[in-house]
Amino acid sequence: MIIHKRIVFILFIFDILMVISHLIWGMHFSFVNLDYEFNLPTFYQGIKAIIIGLYLLKMVGFKLFGILLVYIGIDEVLVIHEKTENIFRVLFPEFTSNLLFMANKLGYKSVTWILLLFPLLLVLIIYIARLIKYFSQEEKNILFLSFVFFAIALVTEFVNTQSHIPVNIYHQLIALEEGCELIAVTNLLRLKKDNI
Repeated sequence: MIIHKRIVFILFIFDILMVISHLIWGMHFSFVNLDYEFNLPTFYQGIKAIIIGLYLLKMVGFKLFGILLVYIGIDEVLVIHEKTENIFRVLFPEFTSNLLFMANKLGYKSVTWILLLFPLLLVLIIYIARLIKYFSQEEKNILFLSFVFFAIALVTEFVNTQSHIPVNIYHQLIALEEGCELIAVTNLLRLKKDNI
């Protein structure tokens, strides 16, 4: 139990160090820039999410969260969600073109993956909300906190992809967005096998 808490604490420290490194050196060194892919923060978050996901897969009642984290880790390393529009254009060409055209006409200027995957995210949130009643209060608190951090990250990504954001504000918003993602994933490691 003490080792588990120490691991969670150490990962939170690494999360914070990733954000601080981005804020100090990220504009000059892509190796620590949270907005870039295929660098230290990307591989750190990807590997961490996969390991925590595998840990959750072994726990009764948390397999869905384990699967989601393994996917998030793979997505982080392979940059899958950034390719969502291309995938949709191959699978559903007419639907995708019409949806994006309509969204653009209505003023939507953010990244397309949020728009295209929003229905799936909504279904997932509703499904998880239905499952939540089976968890202890401590587990609910942990899950809710991670949900809040993921929601902040998603909203920040939406805001940050608007064209009118100054570069220095953009850099700070990236720190907020990616920092929330880092913390949300690490927070899920607080779910312990003895909680079940």
